[in-house]
Amino acid sequence: MNYEQLKTDIAAVIRTNGNEEITGEVLQYILLMMVSNLGKAFQFAGTATPETEVQSQDENMAWLVGAGTYTNFGTQFTVDENELGVVMYNGNYSVRKVTIGRRTDSSITQDGTNPVESQAIFAEFKKLRDAGYLFAGLATRNSAPPQTITEKIFYLAAQGGVYSNYGNVNVQQGLNVLTYNGTWHVTNIFETTDTVEENSDALVTSGGVYDVAAQKVDKEEGKGLSEANFTNTEKSKLGNLPTASELADMLDLKQNVLLWDNAPVEGSTKAIYSGAVYEAIKNFITNAVDDLLNYYTKAQTYTKTQVDALIAAVHQFNIVVVPELPTASADTMGTLYLVPSEAPGVQNVKDEYITLSVTEGSTTRYYWECIGRTEIDLSNYPTFDQMNAAIAAVLNDYYTKVQVDAAIAAAEGRLATIEIVCDKEVILTDTAVTLNITARSDISGALTISRDGVTKATGTGKVLTWSEIVLEATAGEIAYDLTVVIGGVERTARVTINVADAVYYGAGTQATDITTKASARKTPAGRYNITAAAGDNIFILCPQGMAVNGVRMSNVDIPMQTPTGVIVDAKSYLCYQSSNVYDAGNYVIEVY
Repeated sequence: MNYEQLKTDIAAVIRTNGNEEITGEVLQYILLMMVSNLGKAFQFAGTATPETEVQSQDENMAWLVGAGTYTNFGTQFTVDENELGVVMYNGNYSVRKVTIGRRTDSSITQDGTNPVESQAIFAEFKKLRDAGYLFAGLATRNSAPPQTITEKIFYLAAQGGVYSNYGNVNVQQGLNVLTYNGTWHVTNIFETTDTVEENSDALVTSGGVYDVAAQKVDKEEGKGLSEANFTNTEKSKLGNLPTASELADMLDLKQNVLLWDNAPVEGSTKAIYSGAVYEAIKNFITNAVDDLLNYYTKAQTYTKTQVDALIAAVHQFNIVVVPELPTASADTMGTLYLVPSEAPGVQNVKDEYITLSVTEGSTTRYYWECIGRTEIDLSNYPTFDQMNAAIAAVLNDYYTKVQVDAAIAAAEGRLATIEIVCDKEVILTDTAVTLNITARSDISGALTISRDGVTKATGTGKVLTWSEIVLEATAGEIAYDLTVVIGGVERTARVTINVADAVYYGAGTQATDITTKASARKTPAGRYNITAAAGDNIFILCPQGMAVNGVRMSNVDIPMQTPTGVIVDAKSYLCYQSSNVYDAGNYVIEVY
């Protein structure tokens, strides 16, 4: 395939149409770039749609795809309306997508990222004029306003930098509005830049794009670029990798694949699952307790040689004779200290001490415990029956499997992570709302959801859900409680939902005109879309206990009258009314 001819054909067919549509110079550039990126190793197979059925391939192929969800190329993928995709096959299917269009905004918003239409900019200037601002011309860093300003005015500024004669405001490169109403304020309409930066929303000058493109490395035959920044230092590291022979020596006798044992095996070098270790230890304890209840037969006893070998393998307890005890510490743990007896008249008798420890908060304290004396009293040997009784008493101190399982279940109950959540954080009074409650525990148990002491739902497991419609007439809070019982241990958790009176907003000639409720919220802060008729004021009505700190429109503060008290639906409200009236139109205001 002649790729240079393909690019020439694309350039000849796709032309700028002057309507700012996708099929202009941008699309031409994108297609040329994609043809270059395909390389000479791929054959162009034409365009494809979500309904296109592809046959098995025996060579590298590529298709152009538009918007839609595709399932016939080995995997599912989606191409958006403003994207163009290339599906490539070289043994496996892959897709590359690029953005080929960008929308424009019809209004100026605080978080807008698209270019704004000139009508929207005109509307902003009209709002300034309607608010009493007079256009005073263009401003630069070296220009200066009149020394005495008696009216509200605004300038247009495009030069970036600090405007020392305009209150030292910092102006971005682009289109800006400088307003004066006692103090200077700057609003950026859109920003321009000469540099190309990641995640930047500024408009880039063509010269800036040209400078960036001039710094790119030309493609060379047999070489390619990657997304990673592979440096010469990293290349030198590859040169220091071990050879196949050196690697074989390093991995000699090592497992090629990590293998696991399901139970302890003698002589095995494999890793063992923690559950298998737990079962082995539990079975060992159970068997040891069971074996103590029976006599050993002759066939089950050890020979003298075996006993001697077992005794020799036992780690001996260290015994030290000292004239006086040292300071108890971690180093003295595990050693029996013999010191001369303090009892009067006793000859060559030693008192026996061991070190014990106790943890208090984050501190461990070590202390001495006297466990006996070397003096032996042989006046009272235990009888056979007494020994059996003593052994039986010792066996009573062992836990049974049932007791161990109960202790583990209780520990799990104390350590379990539990929570109860609701899909609503705040709801409106006098409004029927469906609340969806979800209770969770990372360990299975008995779960109960209740409200005000009344059980709503019960279940066993890790998840319990409950839904109900509530209608609250009074502002405040409602709460749902979760009770989880695991191994006899009871745990509780709570979720609280705020109940708030509605915030009303809109435009009109008096407060009684305002009937639109805002969504449930704890404060009146937020953004509102308001439709006004000619001569309307803007109103915000909020319940007692809430307050409006100010109102902005396009980052310009709207003068508001002192709030007055009104009654809405038999409840006390504060009425905030704009000082000025507005032309008919749609307005976006921000309450803070």
